[in-house]
Amino acid sequence: MENKDKKASKFKFAGIDDQEEVKSSDKIEGSFKEIQKKEFENKSLKDLVDASMQKPRKVPAPEELDRTKHKVKRSMYLSFETRVALRVVTILILFACACYFILEAVNYGKKELVTYDEITEANYNVCQNTNNYFDSKCLEEGLKYNQSTSNFINIVFKYNMNYSRNVPYDIAYHVVAITKIYDKENNTKVLFKNEDVLVERTSISDISDHIFFDNNINLEYKRYNSMVTENEAKYGKNSEASLEVVLYLDTDEEAVNVASVTIPLNEKTFSIRKSALSNLQKTMELDNNTWNNYNTMCAVIASILIILSLMILYRTTLLVLKVTNNKNKYEEYLNKILKTYDKVIVTAKDGYVVDSTKKIIKVAEFSELLDARKLLDQPIIYSKINSVKSEFVVEDESKAFKYVLKDSDL
Repeated sequence: MENKDKKASKFKFAGIDDQEEVKSSDKIEGSFKEIQKKEFENKSLKDLVDASMQKPRKVPAPEELDRTKHKVKRSMYLSFETRVALRVVTILILFACACYFILEAVNYGKKELVTYDEITEANYNVCQNTNNYFDSKCLEEGLKYNQSTSNFINIVFKYNMNYSRNVPYDIAYHVVAITKIYDKENNTKVLFKNEDVLVERTSISDISDHIFFDNNINLEYKRYNSMVTENEAKYGKNSEASLEVVLYLDTDEEAVNVASVTIPLNEKTFSIRKSALSNLQKTMELDNNTWNNYNTMCAVIASILIILSLMILYRTTLLVLKVTNNKNKYEEYLNKILKTYDKVIVTAKDGYVVDSTKKIIKVAEFSELLDARKLLDQPIIYSKINSVKSEFVVEDESKAFKYVLKDSDL
């Protein structure tokens, strides 16, 4: 009897199998040695076997099974192949998202339509003859003016551009006074032309949703009128003259006239004409290739996604290598068990599930399962779970001993 106690004391318990539905009242307490003392003490092996065969099987009521089903929590098991597949899909998704944010960051081949309103103003007043401009009496625009009493013409140009969003711009402007003498009958026939730059080329650049600048020009009307009078004899009385003050907007291709004031010269009384732009709700195609906060955010997100995908790829590679290396050890160990104990092992072709009413006792070593088999005098049932996991079970009418062989344990 002492030998039986020593033999039974070798068993170790790993707990209840979380994949089986087990009644809460049947939880295992204590070690296999304690169970053996309670149930097998002072009995021979033959008596134990006979008792096991004669012991009536307890079938729980349906309501008890339902209650047990709710009490036992199952943990989801993912096979090695599923885990690898999920990681590969995650890596591909992360790389795809990273590529999207990289393209957003560099705005590759991206063009954008931007709406804008472009408005210019040209205002003026005519100041009477005096030696001091600031003490002059000035007349408002839209009147007829006397040549002899007009000395200064004060011109104000304003330029305003409003975009639908912030855009980068780099533009320039300048103001020119153009004096022309042309044929009265054919004003396209220019007899004399002179240009004075009143405002030198001025550049402005920024990133904004609007552009605004203005210029105040004090024009000496008397000087330009005298220039024409001196050339009147040369070109005859069949000629006319004008002074045009123009605001030019300089682009990469050309200088564009965006506002102007035209003043007749060598006339006793004259009226001033002006022109300006009023382009509302216009659209233009913009190459979006300027680095801004949005580009920076996309670049940071893309970097994080790439780092995460590389980390998952690294861990997946280690997992595959580990399983590949362990698989050989696992298969060798499994084949050794099946070959060595072929006489006492029965293979379940389509898997094997232990009755949920039985006590499930997990053992840590296969040798302990062999001890249980000898004690119960029952065959060992082998079932293959997957390529890296197998189960061995020995059971009688009320309990089952289980040994789980996994590649990760080797």
